[in-house]
Amino acid sequence: MLLKNFNSYLIILVFVIVSLILSITVISLPTYSIPIFLAYAILSIGFAIYTTLSNKPAENTYSSFIEYLFSSIYNVSQKKDIYYIVKNSFLSNGINVGDVFVFLEDETGNLRLRSEHLKGEHLRGEHLRGEHLRGEHLKGEHLKGEKVSISSIIKSEFEFIRFVKSSKYRIPFVNKRNTTLLPYSVFNEILNYFESLNTNIMIPIYTPTNDVVGLVFANIERVGIKNLIYLSKLLNIVVISFREIELSEKRRILEEDLKIAVDLQRKLIPSNFVNTEFFDSYGFYKPAYQIGGDYIDIIESSENFIFAVGDVAGKGISAALVTMIVKSVLNSTDIKVKNFQSSIERLNNFIYNWFYDQESTMTFITMLTTIFIPKKKLLYYINAGHVPGIIVSSDGNVRELKSTSTPVGLFEKLKPKIGTISIKKGDIMVLYTDGLIEQIDKRGREFGIKRLTSVITSHLNESPEEIIRHITEEFEKFSDSEASDDIAILVAKFK
Repeated sequence: MLLKNFNSYLIILVFVIVSLILSITVISLPTYSIPIFLAYAILSIGFAIYTTLSNKPAENTYSSFIEYLFSSIYNVSQKKDIYYIVKNSFLSNGINVGDVFVFLEDETGNLRLRSEHLKGEHLRGEHLRGEHLRGEHLKGEHLKGEKVSISSIIKSEFEFIRFVKSSKYRIPFVNKRNTTLLPYSVFNEILNYFESLNTNIMIPIYTPTNDVVGLVFANIERVGIKNLIYLSKLLNIVVISFREIELSEKRRILEEDLKIAVDLQRKLIPSNFVNTEFFDSYGFYKPAYQIGGDYIDIIESSENFIFAVGDVAGKGISAALVTMIVKSVLNSTDIKVKNFQSSIERLNNFIYNWFYDQESTMTFITMLTTIFIPKKKLLYYINAGHVPGIIVSSDGNVRELKSTSTPVGLFEKLKPKIGTISIKKGDIMVLYTDGLIEQIDKRGREFGIKRLTSVITSHLNESPEEIIRHITEEFEKFSDSEASDDIAILVAKFK
């Protein structure tokens, strides 16, 4: 390259000297001006052709770029380590490279080091925050010969990312000699990373919307700006491809886990509802998402029957987990009237202590649990912060099972009160969750308890399954849209 540049400079110098000689000759010998002019024109055309050909990009420049690109994409598709892929991208472009550090955005939204095999040598699992970079231990003589522990970069504290976001300017690379495009404070921060990682170049990885989702730090030999721009383009394509494949793999695993969770929850919801000599029953459950946090169950216990409906605070997998715990506890307890209160207290203690100890989060469930005693025709209930249950008699009289306690798992201590109500032949009990009555239509009105009661009283002579069908049809006509919350309905018609 140096020899080629020297030859070009020599040709230019010779052309300038010959041009001066010809000019002097024209002035000295005007009779030969035409031949001299023609000779000068031929010389100029030859020089123009030479310079055009000598400065034309090599024919394989773009083909090499495409070749490197396809090679790197192939490595990505083979799920090779990102460190190997990135380092190979440098070497494929003829750039000698030493240490390479690849930081990619993780699920927390920060940039985590992905050069796994370097962690033991250089890292101790510490976060390097903005204020640490400006600390005394990274300044002056403390930086010399030392490597600072870095395993992640906090995006919100990294000034370069804030600068790119505010300026909306995509900077292809930053090295120790490239200071003109950056404010001093931004470059100084990057310089600290260069020193602590023993590197001299940083290549940001951008999404199409200009969001920085990765940083590549490397120690390379001195190369031209054109090569670095090509390298930046290549790495952005390759690393983004790697990230998309990795995210799609994670999504696939999550989808498989979610499918298992959905199947598991479906098995926990009664499929064949109980029909006995004392009552007929039917239920309906529809989560707002693939998996939900509502709970319905019918449990036979010591010749009595437990009807339960619950609504976990929240939605999705975490809420479904709570419903599984509730079902497990209730089904493993021989619930009777005499231990009804203590059974709900036990469930409260289990949920409260588990989630506060294990997750340090507030998780609770509103529940309406009833015990039907066929011999006495009595219904005992505890309503733990749940929407009121409804009992409609054959003559249209409506009674509500109102709240008698705070939600289960909300407080460490729970002292539920037990309500009692008598049951007659033809009475219809409807237990449900708030997703049914709190659905809003396009005019801002709630479905409401009155509308629900009206549907029930209009179909007193029909079966529980038919009553639920009428309720859901009325709901669909009312809402004009998908339900915004999980919906559970449990209907029992007493004989």
